[in-house]
Amino acid sequence: MSQLTNYIQKELDKGFSKDLITKKLLQANYTQQEISDSFKSLKSAEPILRRKFADTLHLETHIRWSRWVFGLLALVVVLVLGFLVYQYGGELPSLPAVEVEEGTDCYALSEVHEKDICYLKLARNKGAACDNLYNRAFQRACQEKIWETDTCLYQQFIEQVSEDCQKKIEQQDCRHAEDYVSCLTTLAIQENDVGLCDTLLDCVVSFAIATEDGSVCETTPGSGTCGAAYYKATGDATYCTFGDLWCGYDPTWSDTEKKTFFEKHNASLPNREEYILSFGADKQEPLICDYYQNDNIISLLQQNQLTSPDFCVMAIASRLQDQELCNLFTETYKNSFCLELLTCQQTTTNEALCHAIP
Repeated sequence: MSQLTNYIQKELDKGFSKDLITKKLLQANYTQQEISDSFKSLKSAEPILRRKFADTLHLETHIRWSRWVFGLLALVVVLVLGFLVYQYGGELPSLPAVEVEEGTDCYALSEVHEKDICYLKLARNKGAACDNLYNRAFQRACQEKIWETDTCLYQQFIEQVSEDCQKKIEQQDCRHAEDYVSCLTTLAIQENDVGLCDTLLDCVVSFAIATEDGSVCETTPGSGTCGAAYYKATGDATYCTFGDLWCGYDPTWSDTEKKTFFEKHNASLPNREEYILSFGADKQEPLICDYYQNDNIISLLQQNQLTSPDFCVMAIASRLQDQELCNLFTETYKNSFCLELLTCQQTTTNEALCHAIP
């Protein structure tokens, strides 16, 4: 018996019709002639089909009689329960839960794909239906107990995907997108779920701004950066962190308001000297220099009758090449120092101070 004939015999034994078997083989690139010849060589094919059909009729008859029997049993159970309710005054003793069998009618389904779904569900509950599966992907999923290893993938197989799994699947799909972060951001905003950002800072920032919810910045390790970006986009400084002068600062404030703001953040300023100089130059704000203290050049400043705030203003003026800042000094010698440091050269009289400017 050839391999093809042997396969057809096995499929007939399983109860599959001649038409269905032929359809499968044609899809597998066998010719109609090869299939017809194999069927002709199987003298036992038709008796087997008749036997299957007879067994099916017998089963249907058995089911009809079973319905009558179960109906009578149900009536008896109702009568017994009624007696127990009467006997125990309305309170029944607890009964053990009965697990309902699923998929026992898989064979009756007409579509192969529907049968595979049914048998896969049955395998999850009974663990003995993998051999009945036709599709190889379903067979492998069943053998690997996909319902234990990947719940969402199992739901995809049985075409009953939950809302949470749908989000997870779409999140995984973003990994194949050209712009992963942009894809995640769009998905998170669409689903109104910042958790889909997977703590990616750019995604969380975009989500916070789009939804006008700065509180989500607190869910990411870069909360300070997120809060600052949120403030820049919305003007809401609620989620700014201490020590971040850029976040919450308003250049239109009065000098008193600015000093109050600087005082509030003073204790938390990071990398104090460089941070203050960078902020002062960026915002052209010399008032921040009141909090500048560079102990490394304190003796040099004292020799030139300067203070750390004086040096800070001169350093900012030098960075910006802004003579107007030098005019803040009313003392002539300080003003001269400032203008000279604006164009520091190797031959400058105050060469030491020139080299000290960061």
